[in-house]
Order: sequence, then structure tokens, then C-alpha cells
Amino acid sequence: MSRIKIEGGDTLLAGVLGMPSADIRNAIVCRDNYKIKHIVKKSGGRRRLSIPCKSVKKFQKLFLKKFLYCLIERGVLDKNMTGFLPGVSVKDNALVHLNENLQYVVRLDFKNAFPSVSFRVVKEVLLHHVKNEIGTYRAVEIQRLLGKKINYPEPVLFSMRKVKWFRELVSSLSVDNSASYYLDYIVDGFIEMAAYLLTYKGKLPQGAPTSPFMLNLTVSYLKILDRIREFLKQNNIDSQVSIYADDIVISAKERINFGLIRGLIGVVEASRVFRINRAKILRFDINQTAPLITGFRLIRIRSVNRKLTESWLARLPRKIKATVEERLFYNPQSPFINITLPQKQIKKIRGIIHRAIYQPGLASKVNGYVAYLKDIYGEHLPRQIVEPYKKYLLVNQKDPEVV
Repeated sequence: MSRIKIEGGDTLLAGVLGMPSADIRNAIVCRDNYKIKHIVKKSGGRRRLSIPCKSVKKFQKLFLKKFLYCLIERGVLDKNMTGFLPGVSVKDNALVHLNENLQYVVRLDFKNAFPSVSFRVVKEVLLHHVKNEIGTYRAVEIQRLLGKKINYPEPVLFSMRKVKWFRELVSSLSVDNSASYYLDYIVDGFIEMAAYLLTYKGKLPQGAPTSPFMLNLTVSYLKILDRIREFLKQNNIDSQVSIYADDIVISAKERINFGLIRGLIGVVEASRVFRINRAKILRFDINQTAPLITGFRLIRIRSVNRKLTESWLARLPRKIKATVEERLFYNPQSPFINITLPQKQIKKIRGIIHRAIYQPGLASKVNGYVAYLKDIYGEHLPRQIVEPYKKYLLVNQKDPEVV
């Protein structure tokens, strides 16, 4: 033990993030300097945002990029978690439920999701993952001592290049367990300091860069979605369950009655962290109302024979085929269900394109909306959009054939 350099949790944190210790100390001093801002919700009411000061935000962004995002590769997040993750969009949340057997949809909403995650819970979640990481390193070291060639998981959270002294301490446990006291001391300091800088007034602040991912990590750690799946399975409900931010979506062929919904509320609230907002519980029967999932409508296509439709479409000219497919909302992966934007949203985008014909300053906004629509519909944009967009391209001397 005497040959191993022992540092504190602050040194470990600085090494992992590649951030000077002085900057971390400055962030700690300024930790409570949050700016409170209120924005109007789309559904009405006001949302309170807590915006961290510059030094705290810098720490949070580095911690998100160099520590939290690395956990994604460890498979710690639920497979149907689609919010605030690199390369994943709100569309992916709706696609989880694109099933031709879909009949019923239930939406549950966490009440005050971010403030529900306390300083204690943040520490517990981070400690769980750090101990798992250290356990993996120890397992690799033991296998190597036995002569087996085995690599560390990538990306390495605590790399030899950044925190060699810490890795040497972990390696020493393979031959000398007395180092565990020092290891626990350092890890506790690392966790305490990180959790302190990720929370505000003892809770996750809505408005901090790290809070959305920490919400995801907490939901996955508590196995909320797995518990919901197990409960529904026990009640003979074959379901798909996903979550985007604080919005849980459950789709099934079988009816989910109020008794089952009460049971689902109990499953979530058994975590003793999250509560369900009763006022925001929504139920959809697709035969009566197209379910709304994170801004997308799930549309059922009636009276469409799959084999006949495929053979019929194959014989149509390319341009006519595109128009027919768009009108049918035809989707080869799930020919009886597809996703589309609500008409209100399409009309809003159409209006912006019309205005952009005479207001060149709106060009970037039009390009953004069209890219968004193409991500949803592919090259077959809704017919309400096609004509004004062609006119917009002509006025701006671009090729309308690209539509």
C-alpha cells in the first residue's frame, strides 16, 4: 500500500473529466447560483426552469459527456427509453408502438419528475454504477492474473491515462484487500461531490444539462418499466412499454381497464421516488381516437389488404405511387398502423412555408421543418405541405422536383 499514491475524490473527479481541480472548487463555491426562469407550457400553465451559473454548467456538461454518456455502452438504460439520448428522437418513442395488433394505449405522467429525484437518490444511483465499474475492473484483473487475455469494457470510465493512481489502487485489491478502505473513501468523495454539483436545493433541477439523463438513469435503476411489464404480464396483457422524459406509454391488444391502471400507479409509486399525476392519465381506443404519443398520431388503416395493396402499388407509376402511399399512410413494416403529425401541427408548418415565400428570413426555419417532416414521412411529404413547398422552392430558384 505504501507504494500506491492516494488522492481524494476531488482529484479523481478532476482526472475523469479532464478538468482542473480549481475549476471544480469554483463550481462548488458557486453551486447555489441558479437563475430561475419561467416558460409557458404548450398545454397551458408555466414551467419553472433552474439555470445553473457558468462554472456549474461547465462541470455538468463535462460530467454528462465524459461520464454519464459512457454508461450508455454498459447497457444500463431500458431499451425503450428514448428521451434526451444521442441519436434518438421523439419519433423513436412512437415507433415502439407501431404494431398491427395495437388496440389500446395508456399514457401515464410522472408528477414533478425532476424534483422527485433527491440528492440521496442521485448518490445511490451513481454509487451503484461506479461500484459496478470497479467490480468489472477487478474481475478483469483477476482473469489476467490467471493468464487469460481479457479486455476492459469500452469506453473505460476510469482510464489509466487519466487516473493511473486510482486504477493502481483498484488493481491492488486483487492481491491486498486492505486497500478497500481507501478505495471506499475516495469513491464516496467522488460521488458526494458529483451529486452535490448535479443537484440544487437537494433535488434535480429542471434546466441543468445533466438532469434529463439522470432522470433516465434513475428510472432505469429503479426498473420502473420492467416492473410495469411484469405486472401486465401477470394480468395476461401482452404490451409494449416506453418512456420519453416523464411520459410513460403502454400499448396493448387487450383492454387496460381502470382497475389495471390503479395497479400500474401502485407499481410506479412503490419505488418511493416517483408519483403519477392522476390528472394527466390518458386512455385511447384506436378504433375511436388516434392515440397521441409524444406529438405523433398512430393511425389505423382500415380495409387495406396487405398482399393486394403491395401488388397494386407495385404496378403504379413512381410519382402516382408516392401520392397514393402518402394518402393511405402505407407502411411496409406495419401495414395497418402508421404515425403522422396532428393536423394542427401540419397546418402550422404549412403557414410558415407560405410566409417564407415573401419573408426570406424564415428560410432556416423552413429548412428545419422540412428536414423534420422528411424524418417522419421520408420523401413522401403530406400533400398539404407539398404545394406550398414547391412554390417556395420556385420563388427561391431551387429545384421543385426534389419534393
